[in-house]
This record gives sequence, structure tokens and C-alpha cells, in this order.
Amino acid sequence: MSNTVVIAGINSAIGISIASEFLNRNVQVIGLTRKNENNYFENSLYTQINKFNYSDLSDLLNLEFNMFINCIGKYSDLTFKDLNKKEIVEMYQSNLILPSVIILKVFNKFLNQDNGYIVNINSVAALSSNPDNEIIYSSSKAGLKTLIESLQTEVANHKSNVRIVDVFSGAFKSNITKKRNDYSKLIDPNEIGALLVSQILNRNSFIQDKIYIKRDIY
Repeated sequence: MSNTVVIAGINSAIGISIASEFLNRNVQVIGLTRKNENNYFENSLYTQINKFNYSDLSDLLNLEFNMFINCIGKYSDLTFKDLNKKEIVEMYQSNLILPSVIILKVFNKFLNQDNGYIVNINSVAALSSNPDNEIIYSSSKAGLKTLIESLQTEVANHKSNVRIVDVFSGAFKSNITKKRNDYSKLIDPNEIGALLVSQILNRNSFIQDKIYIKRDIY
């Protein structure tokens, strides 16, 4: 099987950066977005599926691919007392429930074919509690962290060739963060894309199940 990567959340800054890096290396890319937008890339190796229905993955799972990148996520800087029930449910749905369902189905596909590489774009907020304005965000990301750790144990138990990596990144430049006062100090998503694609395609003799990326300037 030739390398083909599926990127969920292609419309995100990190999704676009990772896709661009894969295309630069002549890897076929399938981008998924719930929005209806023009193609992000004019490249024969790129396919974009707009208005993708994540509740029905049957068509996607029938495709041949051996890499999956989850870039789906939602951020809020509201304090816990300012969040209502609807916003809390949406946060958990976007950051935990939906990614969990997709990753589990892709994991089963890869496990059956005994080959595949899953990368989950997480956040450093998943590593510790953030009691001020990220309490729901950090707890939803922590839940996904635990899921990935469980799947990594499953891989070890099955002695499978599937690989799963959780990427804990600090804040990077995107439409979500562009109004921050420290925007110029945030991580360049293109650098993250280059690092991750290199880790995926160039590895030979090592396994890296967690990657930590922090800002250089504060």
C-alpha cells in the first residue's frame, strides 16, 4: 500500500500545515471538513471531502489509507462560571466524544490490517488541571489522552505494527488565537507540521508514543 493520510479537521491551521508538508513529500492526502469550502490545495495528490458526516464513517473506512491525523478540536477561554450547559456539552463533544469515536473506528481498521499510524493533536492543557479559564477544555483533552494511552496498551498487547502518537502542543498561531496579545510569540504551525511529518515518514528503529511541543518565547 502506498502512503495515504486522512486528516480530520483539515480546515484548522495545524491541519493545513500538516497536509502541506505531506504533499511536499508526494504523499496522497484526504482532507475532511464539516464545512463547505473551496479546496485548500490545488494538487493532484489532494482530495477534500466537504460537509463530511462524522456520524457515518462507512465510506471513509472503505478507503485505503495507512495514516490518520486527528486535528478536530474546540477551544474556549470562558471561565467555568461563565460556561452554560450547552457550551460544556459542545466542548466535550468536539474534544472528546467525536474524536474518540473516529479514532476507535480507525484503530480497528488499522489493527485488522496490522498496519497504520494514528496521530492525535492534543494540548499541553491535557497534562495538568487549569482551574481558571480552561477547566472544561483541559479536562476534555485529558480524557482523550487517557483513550490514546489505552489504545497504545492494546497495540503492545497485540504486538501489532499499528503506531499511535499523542502530540501535546502549546498554543500555536491560528484563527482561534489571532486576537491574543501574545500572538507573535505563539508556535508556528508550519514548524509543527514539518516536525510531525518527518517523525512519521523518516522513523526506522524507534517508537515515539508522545511528543511534547512547547513555546520557545513567553
